[in-house]
Amino acid sequence: MKRLPLIASMLAILAVFALVLWFGVFGKPPIYRATISQAESPGSVLVVFYGKRYDEYTSSGQLIVPKVGWKITRLPGSPDTVRLEPESKAEPLRFETSTQPVLVSLIRHANGGVAKLEGAPGFTRQFNLRSPQETIENIQIGGPESTVPPTTEIFGFKPVYAIAIGLLVLVILVALAFRIAKR
Repeated sequence: MKRLPLIASMLAILAVFALVLWFGVFGKPPIYRATISQAESPGSVLVVFYGKRYDEYTSSGQLIVPKVGWKITRLPGSPDTVRLEPESKAEPLRFETSTQPVLVSLIRHANGGVAKLEGAPGFTRQFNLRSPQETIENIQIGGPESTVPPTTEIFGFKPVYAIAIGLLVLVILVALAFRIAKR
């Protein structure tokens, strides 16, 4: 008869332990938000997405292109490559990601202008895209090698501390279960 309360107690302990881990002991992934726009300077800004990234990013909501102000061109001979060029006073491209990094390329060229990348509060970086030769400046938004810092605070602990805290909670709950079972 005493085994049933012990089994029930152990199941309750495992459920609580799983909830503790589920609700943030290991932390939530950070959220990265960024915008790319043309700074007020002469020249043009070319933003390029290679492969099927443009379609993936827009369909998943990681990239939001304003309805007006950006010229979108699929390059002939490479239909998976998409080039975006802002018109004057265009709203910025908006990026938001938490799990998968967003890879963006800026093209340096002879008529290049200045691109402005903004992210977390206070983070701004400008890229001078004027160059005699065409080259690529790659930007990563999100992930461990992100060009921009996360915009939300990361809640949680380092994995070592999270495991220690989880095991401590488990030991305390098991001790309580055995104490209750002895009564």
